[in-house]
Amino acid sequence: MEGLLVLLLFTLLLFAVIGIRVVLDRVDRGRIRAYVADRGGRAEEIRWDPFGYGWFGDQNRIYRVTYVNRKGNRHVATCKTSVLAGVYWAEDAKVSGDSPPAAPRDTAQDFDEEICRLKEENAQLQDEVGRLRRQMRGPQ
Repeated sequence: MEGLLVLLLFTLLLFAVIGIRVVLDRVDRGRIRAYVADRGGRAEEIRWDPFGYGWFGDQNRIYRVTYVNRKGNRHVATCKTSVLAGVYWAEDAKVSGDSPPAAPRDTAQDFDEEICRLKEENAQLQDEVGRLRRQMRGPQ
């Protein structure tokens, strides 16, 4: 009788572990599909890859994902995900498709525009730091 109880508990535990893994797999796949779709792409295939790139010592679940990005290029990537960590890519390679060549840019003009933008942002940040310092000192 005691042996039967141990076997029953072991069986229930095994089914619980498998059930949790199936639920997590579905949630992960949905999270990955949504992540790719939010960036204008389409996930074509998502496979669980327990020994994928970066698996050793990692608590995240690893998937091999084939997707098409918003430019129409097909990629094969290693994706890591978990409930708390979200989705991030450990490895990504374009396997087909040609993106149109980037338009030539006037790098000198881009550089000057970026310097102006950064100077404005720096001035705003300095104003904010001054305001926060005055606020911390309080009324005098």
